[in-house]
Amino acid sequence: MSRRPTLSHPELLHQLDDINRKIKDGERLVAGWIALIGERQAEGSDVTVAHDMLHSFKTKLEAHRADRDLIQQMIVERALGRARRRDISGPFYAPDKGGGEQ
Repeated sequence: MSRRPTLSHPELLHQLDDINRKIKDGERLVAGWIALIGERQAEGSDVTVAHDMLHSFKTKLEAHRADRDLIQQMIVERALGRARRRDISGPFYAPDKGGGEQ
């Protein structure tokens, strides 16, 4: 059973910044390779290897996007957890009487 690493909110935000940078770089790389392949095809060159490399770059980009989604989910879950803890520890919570102001 795998567990997500426990990271602080600032660490998650730092990871999110890093992954967003990697996504931006990956998108530029993929766009450049698409343009290059188009040029080479127009020249009549064999672009088989270039297509393979492009596929590899796209796969890596999708992995970065999946990582970003996971980090964003962790940030949201952490924020919801904090909000729930505030809700249940507030002055109006009465666990044996069903909650609410008494």
